Amino acid sequence: MIRKHPEADLKRFSEITYEKSVLLALLISTLLFLIVKGSDDTDYESESLDKIVTFDIPPEIQQQQQIKAPPRPSIPIETESDEVPDDVTIADTVIDTVWTPPPEPDAPVYFVAYDVAPTVKKKVDPKYPSLARRAGIEGTVRVLVGVDEEGSVIEAKVIGSIPGLDDAALEAVKQWKFNPAMQRDRAVRVQIAVPVDFKLR
Repeated sequence: MIRKHPEADLKRFSEITYEKSVLLALLISTLLFLIVKGSDDTDYESESLDKIVTFDIPPEIQQQQQIKAPPRPSIPIETESDEVPDDVTIADTVIDTVWTPPPEPDAPVYFVAYDVAPTVKKKVDPKYPSLARRAGIEGTVRVLVGVDEEGSVIEAKVIGSIPGLDDAALEAVKQWKFNPAMQRDRAVRVQIAVPVDFKLR
């Protein structure tokens, strides 16, 4: 085991230095206290309290009165008569508390149940948007299509969106023709979801 030389032991040296510093600080603060206390030997009780100091109270400062703006002129309104008749009867007012919603716009009514689903008769391929082509956007846009009794598209809206391709899909689907849906040998108006594919070649 290596032994430390006592003069090179920093831990022992720091403890001694700390103790000396604390003692020196206590000694200095005690001396300062005694010096300050000894220099002020004034006896406060012996001072005469009979001396009265007088001073003049300054006159009150009058607050400046704020000038009020003149009132705005009012426009006189002629009345028919200042007298109020004594026997005025107020008719009963009936308030209609039943709220009726406004009529809905003429939205097409679709048949939900059908025996034969509509099939595509004429399909128009969508025009690929140039910006989507340059960006390399591909995918399938799902469109909800309303098909009438003749097989024509009466409305279309996007239900599965791909940004940049939606408008082209709607424009193409509105030109499609269908074999109408059949319910008991009668053509009915229905809604179906159709996919519109966009693929780069």
